[in-house]
Amino acid sequence: GYLTVDELNYERWLKSLYGESNGSFKVGIGWSSPVYNEERQQWYMRLEELLGIFDGRAENVTLVCMQYDVSDEDRALLHACGFNDVLYPDIDLKNDLDDMATVMATLDLYIGPSTANCQLAGAVGTPVWLFGERCYDRWTLEGDYLRSFYPQTEVFLSQSRWDDVVSKMNTKLHELIVNKVM
Repeated sequence: GYLTVDELNYERWLKSLYGESNGSFKVGIGWSSPVYNEERQQWYMRLEELLGIFDGRAENVTLVCMQYDVSDEDRALLHACGFNDVLYPDIDLKNDLDDMATVMATLDLYIGPSTANCQLAGAVGTPVWLFGERCYDRWTLEGDYLRSFYPQTEVFLSQSRWDDVVSKMNTKLHELIVNKVM
């Protein structure tokens, strides 16, 4: 990445978030923007849809929730999925970019829509899976433009309202977890 984080802050967040056990695959997620309206809702997955990425994989994942303003219902849903752990960093997800960048740097992967979180994760060199809807009048996510700034970013564009993207990500997540364990 082209941004670097403070090493002492990085070590502090590693210890604060994961304690002494860093063996689990650490995935950060977000599923929408704080700017959420009828026009924009088509750009985002519902949390229930996003969690399909982790079907059969959750026990190997420490999930780091980077979603702004998580409801009690969403928290309950996250905790019911069987993740190794679900973490909510104690930071201001709107205004504390230093700590957000540092937490992003501790992740093995960040998954989300095209929001500032994806940009920040990519900027610190964390692999990013960005999901979007294939719509040429709105997106220019295909090709080399995005990869020139964020070479660790992989774009998953949906043609069937997320089922295809969720399936591809689930398969790829399995491969990443198997490769990390071996």
